Amino acid sequence: MNIKNIVFIIIGVVIIAGVIFYGIFSFKNKNTNNTVPTQSESVFNGEGRKLNGPVILKKGLTILKAKNQSGVNGFFGVNIYIDKNGNGVLDKGEGYTSDGISVAYKSAEAFDGAIAFKSDGGGYFANVEGGRWQVSFIQPEKLSKPAKEPVSFSGNGMRVTEKFYLPAGKYSFSVTNKGSGNFIVYMIDEDGNSTKRLVNEVDDFDGDFSVNNVFDGNYIFMISGKDWTISKN
Repeated sequence: MNIKNIVFIIIGVVIIAGVIFYGIFSFKNKNTNNTVPTQSESVFNGEGRKLNGPVILKKGLTILKAKNQSGVNGFFGVNIYIDKNGNGVLDKGEGYTSDGISVAYKSAEAFDGAIAFKSDGGGYFANVEGGRWQVSFIQPEKLSKPAKEPVSFSGNGMRVTEKFYLPAGKYSFSVTNKGSGNFIVYMIDEDGNSTKRLVNEVDDFDGDFSVNNVFDGNYIFMISGKDWTISKN
């Protein structure tokens, strides 16, 4: 066997080894990525009053994030509708869900917040009125394992917390709110099912609420208030 043939054999072995390594590496990365929870997101930007959508949502927990920049004494509102007729057009009197955001005056000047609701699947519209705004429909995937147990959360305005795990049982939480206006707290599971109002107070508040939880699972809190905290007792 001459030197030229030996060189060709060596080159061939190197190429085959590289292909095998690339295939194994790609397969490993592909499987790793598939285990990471993802989320789908649809974003709309605009000014003034505009109907957005329809956006196609799966059944389950849906988070609506919204931002607005307007002048003094402005208004910002987002009303969510279902495309019940499935024709991609919001027909008169169709599908108002009662989910949405409505703030005025100083709260609307530089609004940045979020709410959560349960999607029944299909097309949804967001009817927005404000200054310069952005609204996003986000659907987090269900986690494959329990999230961290809740310790404490804090924030300002309308917010949705990160997911936390709560086993079946009865639990007590301490809450505070500093500021005027309504202070409201809900707990919502990964399917979008919500408890009744756990807190429904006005202005400054410092107290407790309890949850008689029937199902193990991952949950979020949806809060509307001013400067607020929630801590597990």
